[in-house]
Amino acid sequence: MRAITIIFCTFIAFATQLSANTSASNRGTKTVSLVYNASSFIPLPASGGYSLGYFLNSDKVIELSSDTISLSVPTDSISVETALTVTSARLKWFLGNSFYLNLGLGQRKLSAVVSPFEMESNATGVQIAFGNCWQWSWLSLGFDWVGFFQPIAYSSTSNIPVVPGDSSSDAVVKTLDTFGKIGAVTFTLFYLGVSF
Repeated sequence: MRAITIIFCTFIAFATQLSANTSASNRGTKTVSLVYNASSFIPLPASGGYSLGYFLNSDKVIELSSDTISLSVPTDSISVETALTVTSARLKWFLGNSFYLNLGLGQRKLSAVVSPFEMESNATGVQIAFGNCWQWSWLSLGFDWVGFFQPIAYSSTSNIPVVPGDSSSDAVVKTLDTFGKIGAVTFTLFYLGVSF
């Protein structure tokens, strides 16, 4: 919650410095951007990531991004650790002053450790998103309003022993395979950054 408060106060402080310049004209003078991706407004532990962007011109930015959401639940008898990481290369194409379409390729990795077993699912896929990014002198603020990741190739591994007739171990392996195949929809991904 503290991070959201700091981000909000920073936005208010710099929003008062708005001039007649548009986001499109402010982007025209930029070369590189560094952005913190807050993932979403859902307060998950250890969630977020970073993007590095290179401005081809005021309408196109090439981005490299990595986002992670992780969760660890230790108990006396068992430990559960999960992590979802998405790494991607995208082209952000501005269709107006701040509205954009984001297209790219990504690698999604889900890993889970339920002591002593380990599972991992990897998927390579196509990403598409649309949103708004407002650019001031050096401050960027944006939202991917809606995004979609569609796997085109996937794999999964685990060290869970599959015992014939044991439906629980078989179900875990099938669930892992299913996760690798399905697409994912995201809503309201927030980010804040600087551009030079």
